[in-house]
Amino acid sequence: MKTYYFNTIIKDWHTWGKVFMSKEAFEPIIKKIFMDHGLDYLAIENCKPGTNGVFKVGDYLIKLFVPLASGYDASQDYKTEVFGLNYSASLGISVPEILAKGEIKDRYNFKYLIMNYIEGTSLGDLKERLSKAEKEMIGAKLKKIILKWANNLEAFNDIDPLKRTQNSLKWQDASLNLKKEQEKIMVGLTEKVFVHGDLTEDNIILDKDLNITIIDFADSLLAPSTYEMMPIIGDAFSFDLNFLKGFYGHIDKDKIVDDFIKGTLIHEYGFMTLNHLFGPVDSTFE
Repeated sequence: MKTYYFNTIIKDWHTWGKVFMSKEAFEPIIKKIFMDHGLDYLAIENCKPGTNGVFKVGDYLIKLFVPLASGYDASQDYKTEVFGLNYSASLGISVPEILAKGEIKDRYNFKYLIMNYIEGTSLGDLKERLSKAEKEMIGAKLKKIILKWANNLEAFNDIDPLKRTQNSLKWQDASLNLKKEQEKIMVGLTEKVFVHGDLTEDNIILDKDLNITIIDFADSLLAPSTYEMMPIIGDAFSFDLNFLKGFYGHIDKDKIVDDFIKGTLIHEYGFMTLNHLFGPVDSTFE
């Protein structure tokens, strides 16, 4: 009988959700991966929950992508994350360095990345303690990163963001008026540049000097630059005018509102965000 390093049964998304943060379930397979790469193994620690299995091991961070047994194919997420990290590093943007990557074939096949662990504090954990000037500085620094990313590139995944949003089940309960507004906005958005896609407060890490490191590139894609604005304005900045002043250079409320609305209507998670912010949404922004 074959012996496995990972011994918990995964048969759907629910069972994955029950185990993906379990140090006990993942420790044997992580030890095996570290041994295969000649890396020292120290105590395993949990990181903030996400979609994949993410753990801190000494000075390293290991990310194990959702296995196919969950019902979700994470192979594109893995390729996208590798591309996003390497592309960002090539531009001089601070991101985790990939130290090892691959796939381990066990009870389930896990694609994985081993990176250096970024010491720092997420923007979400720090923002309440920041001064107005510090918020402006962070906003300005993030804008420079966005502009560095915003290049026309050859496709690195097969995602059409606008079609995906229009066809997403996450938008199925949106009203007809809201979908008409969405269609009108999409007609005028033809540019496609690199976007992170998930620039939330948890994916922006700050060191003691408030230098920014960006993490978690699995949602990166080529999209209109406006696609980035919903998570930036609504989540990372929480609509704070000091962050926004640093990001835009000045406060133009019409521009900020326009960016947020457009970014929300074209983002796959936009309807969920609208419902979270305003309760049930059943009309256009008129």
